[in-house]
Amino acid sequence: MYAKVMALEFYSKRTMAFFALVIALSCFAYGALLLLTVERAAQSAKAQASIQSLSQEVATLQSQYLALTQNLTPALAAQLGFVMPSQSAVAEVFTQPQNALTLNSNGSF
Repeated sequence: MYAKVMALEFYSKRTMAFFALVIALSCFAYGALLLLTVERAAQSAKAQASIQSLSQEVATLQSQYLALTQNLTPALAAQLGFVMPSQSAVAEVFTQPQNALTLNSNGSF
């Protein structure tokens, strides 16, 4: 009977040590994940601020582009070195498909 009590006491100490280790590792993992979450939130706020400033910059550049393109005339374009495209360089766009790839009634292309 004494041997059984000693064996039980030995295993209970091991079990307690194991659970203490599991709890310590869980606390460490919780702390690490909590710090990562806070870091991600900080990065998200920084990214939002960067996105906002870049959006404002893009809006400014778009307005400048539109102001400059309204001043562009064919004579100014020719003076800047632009040339009229040749007829063969212009692609034709059809509203209805021409020679479209379809299946014939016999199942071939």
